[in-house]
Amino acid sequence: MKTILALVLAALIIPSLAFAEEVTHDNLVIVFDGSGSMKESISDGSNDSKITVAKTALKKVIDQIPQSTHVGILLFVSDNWGKMTIDWLTPIGPMNKDSIKASIDAIQPNGGTPLGTSIKMAADALLEVRKRQFNRGNYKLLVVTDGEATPDDEKAKMQTYAQEVVSPNRRIELNVIGIGMPGKHMLSQTAQKYWGANDEIALNKALATAVQVETTNADAAQADYDLLKGVPDDVAKAWLGEVTNMDLANWPIGEQKPEPPPPATVQNADPNAKSNQPPDQQPAPEANQGRQKGCSASETGVNPVPTSLLTLCLIALLITRRSSQRVRVRT
Repeated sequence: MKTILALVLAALIIPSLAFAEEVTHDNLVIVFDGSGSMKESISDGSNDSKITVAKTALKKVIDQIPQSTHVGILLFVSDNWGKMTIDWLTPIGPMNKDSIKASIDAIQPNGGTPLGTSIKMAADALLEVRKRQFNRGNYKLLVVTDGEATPDDEKAKMQTYAQEVVSPNRRIELNVIGIGMPGKHMLSQTAQKYWGANDEIALNKALATAVQVETTNADAAQADYDLLKGVPDDVAKAWLGEVTNMDLANWPIGEQKPEPPPPATVQNADPNAKSNQPPDQQPAPEANQGRQKGCSASETGVNPVPTSLLTLCLIALLITRRSSQRVRVRT
């Protein structure tokens, strides 16, 4: 069966471009509160500040995160002149754990709590990674904070952006830890999981649970990419789209879906270009468009009939390959 399907694929396409592979990684972004209130005690009667306890707990869990998970830490804090900054303590990528822990040690809390803008920045970064990985992998956003968003416009942004982050077409897991708060944080109404942490033990436990990301099978993911070697880029992306939930929305949070670029034609490429053919001999725009794309004149430039057939072939190949893997494991 596999041989027949492979022959069908070979007969339908002529490999022309190397498909740009990117190994699938699970991704976690931690939004960390560096506001002035983090200097306060974590609970009544405690000599430990929220920031001290949070730093210690966060450094401990960094050591527990698998090296295969890509991690980013987004910090909001204000400088000595009151200027609020939201910046990456470490951008999403492979972890240098010693460097990350040194950066955590250097945090000096000050200023307000711009949670709305921070959630958007963190989610947008995750969506950009997911787009590059063709929706493969798991994506989690963890907010660690001791208070509600300030000023008022940030509170409105926080509610709007958080609801969009967890919407079905965004599909990012949003979790929140409230440090030393008398009640639940407003985000607890939206987040998939919420923990209140009013002492060091509770915070350590909450962080250790929150940073766990369901691990993607790296070998299986790489094998799926290997199957696409030699397939033209546009066809490979169409296949991956069919088998990896391309209904997901990877454009920035709070923005409308971007309009697709106009079809590539001679007229679009060079507005001043003129055809040497007499008007009565020039092909109709629809036919001309299809010939230039090398396929039917669809908006995406991909002929829907062969693409659908190729997609079915690819899915069958994936099922056959994984079935054979299971058989080998059992034997």
